[in-house]
Amino acid sequence: MDFIIVGWTTRDCDEATGYMFCPVCRARKPAAQIARKTFLTSFFIPLFPIAVHAEYYRCEGCRQFFDPAARVPYDFGDHPNPVLWSCHTCGSMNPSHRERCEACGADACGADA
Repeated sequence: MDFIIVGWTTRDCDEATGYMFCPVCRARKPAAQIARKTFLTSFFIPLFPIAVHAEYYRCEGCRQFFDPAARVPYDFGDHPNPVLWSCHTCGSMNPSHRERCEACGADACGADA
């Protein structure tokens, strides 16, 4: 009599590595983009993913997890330095994790303070 042991397991899988602004470390840190996936298994060996449950970022500095859908601008990407945006009011350059201009306080999306 032959037995095939079939089941499933859930694992966190690194999808991409890069950098992000970590609100806990308050600095730009190396990070990973993680996806929590359920895999079909045979004899406890993961064969292929059957579901993706959540995606999030993990800061490699503090090891905290962050929801990429949150309103916080993490600026995750392969660039070690933050992306800059130009203020529409005063023209000063600001790092991507700021929602308001550091010089005049204008909102990044165009509404004044």
